[in-house]
Parts: sequence; C-alpha cells; structure tokens
Amino acid sequence: MPRNPYQTSSNDDDHRDVSDAAFEKRKQILKRMQLVSGVVFLIAVVFAVAGTTLSMMAAFRQLSTQSSVDPTQLAAGISRSLRFGAIGIPIAVIAFLASAWARLTLRHEGLDD
Repeated sequence: MPRNPYQTSSNDDDHRDVSDAAFEKRKQILKRMQLVSGVVFLIAVVFAVAGTTLSMMAAFRQLSTQSSVDPTQLAAGISRSLRFGAIGIPIAVIAFLASAWARLTLRHEGLDD
C-alpha cells in the first residue's frame, strides 16, 4: 500500500479516517488532472497542426484559381494559418507541463498504481 503523507501519528481512528479520505481525494484529483491535461494536450496539438495545414491548403487553393497572385492575399492566408499554431502550441505546452507535474507528484508521493 502506498504511504499516506496525510497519515497522523495518532492512534485515533477518526483522525486516520479523515487523513485516508484526504489521501484518496488527492490521488483522485491528481489522476483526473493527469488525464484531462493529457487530452487537452492532444487536442491542442491536433488543432495546431490540422488548422495550420488546412488553412494553408485553403490559402493556396484560393490563389491557384486566380490568374495573378496578389502578395497581400498570400500573406493574409499564411498569417491566418499560422494563428492556429500560435494558439495551439502554447496550450499544448501548458497541458503537457500540467500532466507531467501530476504524474511526477503521483510518483513522488507513491500514489501511482
């Protein structure tokens, strides 16, 4: 059984029940945080890559139908596509760090199963 950092040295059963409940609650919260942040990480990465790719394809498709290419239209299309990465990548980094922190905390406190 993992060690309980909330366990008191008292032999009183009431205190032990409270500390065990806090121990289990913390374990559940950390595991949930690890799961949710992992899902957010994956969604953010897919959003960034797919959004950038699809937006670039749309920008070049629009330009391919025109007889002359206007550099401002090309720049606008590329700028629009890069926004997906600018939004998705920071979210993915934050989610990855949150997931890693939760995983390391679980491991450090002996809560990982």
